[in-house]
Amino acid sequence: MEPPQVLDFLEIEVSTGCQMGCPFCYKGYTPDGPKMTPALLADILDILPPSCHCVALGFGDVNDSVIEMFNLTKEKGFVPVTTINGVGLTPALAECLATTCQTVAISCYNSLETPLRAARDLIARKTPEVLLCQIVAVETRQRCHDLIRQVGSDPELAGLGALSFSVLKPSRRGATVRTADGRIRSLPLTHAGPAGGTVAAQPEGKQGQPRTPIDDPEFFAQLTKECSDAGIAVSFDNCAPGQLRHAIQHTLLEKEHWYSQTEADRLLAGLDGCQGCFTTGYINVHADFFPCTFIEGWGAWERGISLEPLLARLPNRRSPPDPAAAPADEDLPPPPPIGTPSAGSPDAEAQRRALWDRWLWDHPRVRAFRKEAEGTATTDRPYRRCLAYGRPALTDW
Repeated sequence: MEPPQVLDFLEIEVSTGCQMGCPFCYKGYTPDGPKMTPALLADILDILPPSCHCVALGFGDVNDSVIEMFNLTKEKGFVPVTTINGVGLTPALAECLATTCQTVAISCYNSLETPLRAARDLIARKTPEVLLCQIVAVETRQRCHDLIRQVGSDPELAGLGALSFSVLKPSRRGATVRTADGRIRSLPLTHAGPAGGTVAAQPEGKQGQPRTPIDDPEFFAQLTKECSDAGIAVSFDNCAPGQLRHAIQHTLLEKEHWYSQTEADRLLAGLDGCQGCFTTGYINVHADFFPCTFIEGWGAWERGISLEPLLARLPNRRSPPDPAAAPADEDLPPPPPIGTPSAGSPDAEAQRRALWDRWLWDHPRVRAFRKEAEGTATTDRPYRRCLAYGRPALTDW
């Protein structure tokens, strides 16, 4: 019997427009990328189960709708969080983020000047939690050290919540195809783009640009120690639990006695790996559901599960139907209609929960993903490994 799973955290992509054009971007964002309307976001929030309390809004560049979307998300009772690149952080947007978001993460890239300036601004505005995020790859080793040094020596960053390090995923490192309807596909380097699509091939990386996933748990241990010495909190994502477990158990505990057994056990207990379709999920700008943002356009998840059948049953829908919505699975019965009890009432919450659980959270593709993720855990490695990181399997972590 599969244990019950409850959605707790959801990422919603509200815009794919971005001026940065980073060659390592796994999303293939472009300056004129499609955007979600506030009306569609409001409808999506209305179908989420009451178990979901935290919503991450994902976007590239700031647009006119972003501030409205953060206010809308908070007004509907969710805890908004987000990741920004620091570019175009106007006083109005900074104040909005500081007053609506529980956490604002800022991505670090070629130059640290812009993200560090944004972090200082948000900390000064009393944002509850500000993080600086750095991709960990073979090419970014030195930048990780530089980031720790600069943060540790800057008194204006003393209120930083943590440095958050994320492993570079091999997924979509060959070419990113954005098809005519704006969706993305993942192709190997030798694959030609489909008719009507454009291929954004990943160029040879310049110095410091992340291109090669790292396979070195000792480096994770080193980052942990450097942050501790500098008085900086540190965190890592769930996508490389094997490397982190090795760093904690074998390096920081057994080899260097950096942690006590109690501290190590506490940290290891939280490293259960992939959470996609277990407690988290991702919805793209077209209202398609995926286990996580890294799986979109990859393998069996070349297309997501369209939320259109759920949205169509809202009694007071605000957004127009999407003509490019993915077709519903023919072997699934349509979801039941949503009634019209007052928002927040027990009946309304029960209906939302039943709708999500019985139709989407119990969808055959979602159950299959959970089964595949569970299958990556073994007796000696009791954690779910990232499927985006392991296709193709470059490491045994």
